Parts: sequence; structure tokens; C-alpha cells
Amino acid sequence: MAQTYPGQSATSQTRETIDRATDAAASTAKSVGRDVSSAVGQAAEIAQEQIDGMSAYVRKHPLQATAIAAGVGFMFALLARR
Repeated sequence: MAQTYPGQSATSQTRETIDRATDAAASTAKSVGRDVSSAVGQAAEIAQEQIDGMSAYVRKHPLQATAIAAGVGFMFALLARR
């Protein structure tokens, strides 16, 4: 709890407390925003690496990739019927 000084009104004290809380909240929000932005960037990099890896596999093994895709499609069709 903030200490009241001689000549300082309760309204002034409350306003200072609110200002400090607002500054702390803004600082925390900026920090969280930076952390989230960094995490999203890392997730995007990982996703791009996975896409590149799958594309390379499909280029090297087109028949296997087609057979796998057909098998997965067939499985989804069976599940969708139920």
C-alpha cells in the first residue's frame, strides 16, 4: 500500500498508484508480445522446413508418394462413411 505524505491527497495517491500499475501492465504486455512474436516466427520456420522436406520426398519418390496419398484418402473415405 502506498504511503501518504503530508500535503498529498488520497486522489493524488490513487492516481500515482494507477499510473504505476498501468506502466507495469504496458511493460508486461510488450514483453509478452515479443515472446509470442518470436514463438510464431519459430513455428513458421519449423513448418517451412517440414514442407520443404515433404516436397523433396515427393520429388524423389513420386510413385510412393502417390500411393501413400491414395491410401490416406481411402482411409478418410472409409471413416467418413461411418
